[in-house]
Amino acid sequence: MKKKDGDKNLDFASCSPDIQKGLRHARAKEWQKWKQFNAGVILSNAELQELIDAGVKVCPMQWIEVDKNAHKRRDNKNIPPELKSRLVGCGNFENTEGLRTDSPTADVDSHNLVFSWCASNRVTIKSADITSAYLQGKENDRVILYRIPKGGIPEEGVEEGDVLAARVPVYGAKCQRRWPRILVKT
Repeated sequence: MKKKDGDKNLDFASCSPDIQKGLRHARAKEWQKWKQFNAGVILSNAELQELIDAGVKVCPMQWIEVDKNAHKRRDNKNIPPELKSRLVGCGNFENTEGLRTDSPTADVDSHNLVFSWCASNRVTIKSADITSAYLQGKENDRVILYRIPKGGIPEEGVEEGDVLAARVPVYGAKCQRRWPRILVKT
């Protein structure tokens, strides 16, 4: 049976020692982004116990790891891997009762309608990609705790099982969406 994502998604434990070494480097690079944007704070045991006593639940985290060049290797076996690791909160374990956490989406026809209107009215369309956008969001309006996954954070002294308080709605978090107001000029 062919995997849906091909060989892109990686299981750290099943990888060769060379790939594991590369993934440790990718994990350290990901953690540097977390630190750069102050996305989370590792809690002391006393801070953690105080929050647990107040009823805050600790949710798990996991590493999502991919080889971005896996698809290219189907035709050329000499292409080296391009490894990426992402530290992801398991939002499915969060208590979000009473919060609206869905994300608006639109199908292809909706996009085509907008593009058609823009073309008809000579409106220039631009797109952009924000580096580590999830780590740059507005601060959470509630306390969200995550347990550092197996393997910890390489080279940083953050151990497996340590607990992080997420300051922003990180990857995988179920956060309340704040809908922007759309102003239409007539």
